[in-house]
Amino acid sequence: MPGEVRFEAQGTSYALRYSVNRLVAMEEATDMSVAEIVERMASGDVRFATLRAIFAAGLGEAPDRAGVVMDDIGIARAMELIGDAFAKAFPEAGTGNAAAPEVG
Repeated sequence: MPGEVRFEAQGTSYALRYSVNRLVAMEEATDMSVAEIVERMASGDVRFATLRAIFAAGLGEAPDRAGVVMDDIGIARAMELIGDAFAKAFPEAGTGNAAAPEVG
């Protein structure tokens, strides 16, 4: 599926993807906007509970299951995968060109 990052953990293939519904779930679970989450991730000022919620939303899995997967791949790898999946969810952010809606 477009915009996803695939990886293996515990002998299972997973896909991390931030669709609109998953972004909403992430915002609701963390009580932060996507912009706030990106800022925290970039600064390294992110709680483990928040990181697990972000990862769980991207997986579309329950937080406890996401934590087990994170234990298997490691925190650094989980953060790398989140960054890659965010880049695919917001490709215009990497170019400096925000996608503007068409009017008219």
